[in-house]
Amino acid sequence: MKKKYIFTAIPIVIIILGTVFYWIFLRPNPEIEKAIKSLNSQNWDVAISKMKEVLFDDENNIEAKAILIYANYRKYCEENKITDFEKVIENSFENVYKTKLLFFQDKLNDRGFLNKKDKVNFIENSKKIRKYLAQFNVTTDDIKAVLEIAKRGCELGVDYLKLSQGDEVDQALHSYFLAGNSFFGNSNSGQNLIKLAKLNDKAQIMFLLCGTKFINDIKKEAENDQSLFGRYAKYLVISSLLKDQINSFFNDYPRLESALSKLEDIEFEPMKEKKYLYNFSFDNNEIFYNENLFENFLNILEKNNKAGIDVDYLIRDDLSVISFYGYDPKSQKFITRLYSFNNKDVSRIEFKETDKKYFEFLSDSSLYRLDDFDVKANELTVSLDYIKLVDDYKYEDRWNPKKNYYPYLNMYTGGYDYVKVPYKRREFKSYKKIFALNNNTADFLRSE
Repeated sequence: MKKKYIFTAIPIVIIILGTVFYWIFLRPNPEIEKAIKSLNSQNWDVAISKMKEVLFDDENNIEAKAILIYANYRKYCEENKITDFEKVIENSFENVYKTKLLFFQDKLNDRGFLNKKDKVNFIENSKKIRKYLAQFNVTTDDIKAVLEIAKRGCELGVDYLKLSQGDEVDQALHSYFLAGNSFFGNSNSGQNLIKLAKLNDKAQIMFLLCGTKFINDIKKEAENDQSLFGRYAKYLVISSLLKDQINSFFNDYPRLESALSKLEDIEFEPMKEKKYLYNFSFDNNEIFYNENLFENFLNILEKNNKAGIDVDYLIRDDLSVISFYGYDPKSQKFITRLYSFNNKDVSRIEFKETDKKYFEFLSDSSLYRLDDFDVKANELTVSLDYIKLVDDYKYEDRWNPKKNYYPYLNMYTGGYDYVKVPYKRREFKSYKKIFALNNNTADFLRSE
């Protein structure tokens, strides 16, 4: 009987201990719970007030900081009449995406891999975000603290806020929380974001914020000819497949650097006004700022701490084109390599022109860039930008001390002459090569 009693009592003891453990260690702060109820009732001011009180007593409370930021943003949306999905994205996505990039730049900074210019930009951008949060009484020591708040905020948003069936602002913020949760490693949130994006295609842009585990889920959609998802899904799949191509580029050119950074250094003027015609453009290593490629980038930097690459994508339904740009200080050449993606594989494009075949474009003073891909005409355009000096004239005011003569005074007075002056004008030009593209083979058609 005693043994039977003991076995019966064990589950009861476990339940009691579990309950005590929950109430002591796991149960949320009662004020946090009240604030969440206020948020679900759209009473932003009450939530803000309660979280300020919590932070007054515990300035390091991450949950209170996350809720305070969210409540203030909801109040901002209400006061500025931001009432639809697009307005939320327009108002906030760029800053959220930049914060994601700072996550990777912070890791590079810790390893001493940021050059002087990039480090200055990193510190400036991280301070800008932290100053923005400080106006809401949210203090942080560094960008790591900001990301810790973001992580906890996404968890709270998914688990406790009733947003999925709300208005467009609710749905936009819910998609942010799902994407953020995915970025920080929660695969279920990524899968739920895919479901949401099938119902609301405006949420597809959130794919760009997701994490490594999201790729396997989205690959199936990218291979589906009838998928509702387009360029965002394909961009992620393409990026996940570029590791071998990137390694090959750096193996062939071990000292490879960013082409665009080099053009800025030599003050090549067209690059200052570069207009991106592409769906996605990644300057100075931004392509590596995702978990699928980042560790590989660290290995490259171990061998070459100035390593750099720029990447352009032209996303199309059946066939997409990717371009790599780099500068090799050893040969002093700008190098361009192009690849095709047919919804499954990435292949390097072979170019055929008269009697020669080649896989890359080389230039001394500028770079060949991916300009356009006309799917209907099946024509791929590659352009070389350059400066042409053109004879021209301009008018200048020049001081003439003998501009006016007064005979009765026998004296001169000065004045300005409007003088026509010749000069060499720097004119931006592009030399275009047009090819017929068939999967990974491009035959030369004409130049312009």
